[in-house]
Amino acid sequence: MTKEKELKKMTLTVQGSKKINLYLAGEGTFTIEWGDENPSETFTLVSIDNNNWLNEIGHYKFSHAYKDNSIQIINIVSEKITHLRCDNFVLSSLDISRNAELTHLALCANQLENIDISNNIALKFLHCVDNQLTSLDVSKYFNQIISLNVKKNEALKDIYCEGILAGQLS
Repeated sequence: MTKEKELKKMTLTVQGSKKINLYLAGEGTFTIEWGDENPSETFTLVSIDNNNWLNEIGHYKFSHAYKDNSIQIINIVSEKITHLRCDNFVLSSLDISRNAELTHLALCANQLENIDISNNIALKFLHCVDNQLTSLDVSKYFNQIISLNVKKNEALKDIYCEGILAGQLS
């Protein structure tokens, strides 16, 4: 008897954006429910070179256009997503708590007030400049982080939060 792979779900809430681009990598298949009347789409993920993942756009970019700027809830169900990048649109919330295999996360220039990465123990790269964060001190660049607790994120090697002031890193 073959063991069925456990599917993991991510939820992204987008407000005020007519077009979004998501960059994903990993293994296996995933399905995106874009949150509008369009049908779900299923794709196959590919693994990529971790050193160049922010620059290699072509083979893992997924785009969607909305007819207005209303709130959209995007659900992504996957076997294994290791890389997620969603920059420069109005991402107001993100639930990645069920994606423990996520190693690379880039969320720059959105409207996020918090990011919960406590279950993302494999996370090695976090890029979250230009948000409204209150729980990661980068006040110089729109974030208001006073402390950052990464005790459970033992694999985390790099956090890019420009302008960190005298806060607490634990």
